[in-house]
Amino acid sequence: MKSHSAIATFVFSALFGSLVTACGGAPDSEPSASESDLTGFGTPRKEGEICGGVANFKCEKGLVCKIKPANHSDPTGKCETPAPKPGEEDGMCGGIAGIQCAEGLDCVMTGTMHPDKAGTCKAKELGQEGDNCGGHTINPIKCDVGLICEASTVNTDFPGKCVEDPAGRTCGGFAGLACPAGYRCAMGPITHPDQAGKCELK
Repeated sequence: MKSHSAIATFVFSALFGSLVTACGGAPDSEPSASESDLTGFGTPRKEGEICGGVANFKCEKGLVCKIKPANHSDPTGKCETPAPKPGEEDGMCGGIAGIQCAEGLDCVMTGTMHPDKAGTCKAKELGQEGDNCGGHTINPIKCDVGLICEASTVNTDFPGKCVEDPAGRTCGGFAGLACPAGYRCAMGPITHPDQAGKCELK
């Protein structure tokens, strides 16, 4: 009789141990990383965390739930930063649709050029004093505020140089200071031989 009782106890212990193992351990064991992703049902998911699924996890504001194709109705995905829209910074521009970049952005194209080539919208690079600017190039550089692009004296297709805007610069006077090309020395009524003026656009 005792032998039957011992056998029954052994079988029960083995079955209980197998059941605990199959269920992932004792109830007070630490959750795995994947289980941690599924806690906090009402909390918006952060970048890289699980979203969607049967619980319909939502991503934080500014993120999208990127779900890969699946053969069931409740697939899960990962919260990711959305790709920039065409015309936005780092978004597509040009191409067969001729997409324009938003204000303050340039459509930067690299590699071999062709009529329907697409580029990427990037923040405009503003030249500083002494930097190259303009010219017949794919993405001519514009000068920063307070500077103008002085055209090349060799060929207008060549880049020029960013120089201080001469508008308002003193001209004439005893030293006979001249204004650059495209500007004139505005003196107003002449009151004496060595009168000075200010450079302004013609």
